[in-house]
Amino acid sequence: MRVRFPPRAQLMQAKEADRKLLMANVLSAIEEGCWEFLGPNNQHCYCSDKRVNTKKMIEQRQRWLESLTNLVLESSSAGLVGKVHGDNIHWMQGIQEVFDKKEVELPVTELGFDDQTQQWGFPLNRYQPGSRVTIFQDITTTGNYLTRLQRFVEHRGLCVDRMVSLVNRNPEQMEEISGVSYASVLHFPMPLYGRSRYLDRCQCPRFDYYGACITDRSQLLS
Repeated sequence: MRVRFPPRAQLMQAKEADRKLLMANVLSAIEEGCWEFLGPNNQHCYCSDKRVNTKKMIEQRQRWLESLTNLVLESSSAGLVGKVHGDNIHWMQGIQEVFDKKEVELPVTELGFDDQTQQWGFPLNRYQPGSRVTIFQDITTTGNYLTRLQRFVEHRGLCVDRMVSLVNRNPEQMEEISGVSYASVLHFPMPLYGRSRYLDRCQCPRFDYYGACITDRSQLLS
């Protein structure tokens, strides 16, 4: 006898299937090397021998975007603000496409990677002063990136009351960053070490967080 699942059960099944596909996608995107990550407010420095290559996540781009928009819409917001990825990946423009498809009228603002005055979508200066917005990052490690983006946005008269990302790779399931609510589509815990512990583990450094080649391990102590 074939069982017909009620809508809620079907939704749960679909979410679990998507989660497994996205988990597999992250697994295939892991790279080994040596990277440094500053903590929120530039306090402390962490190192890791693994990172997620965002370019490889594009294989499941549509699933990431669909899952992210569902996450964003779980809470009310005046808009969504994010930046172009360093590899010229425009997640924000993809999010806008999904919103248009769902007929969701939520402003989306994309900032340039190096020059944040370059903007696509809804201009920051068109938000009402004090508007409560959500900010986005694709891969969150310590929260430093989101904290800096928060400062930039709030300096322009807006209020950040939620942070979201595709993947939280921090060892802990973070619920807030710098006092602001945080959520991710997927928690994929990966190790982070203090510098002294990390130097004992890292045998063949290749790149740092910004993509610059590290040829001398002593640079990790600077």
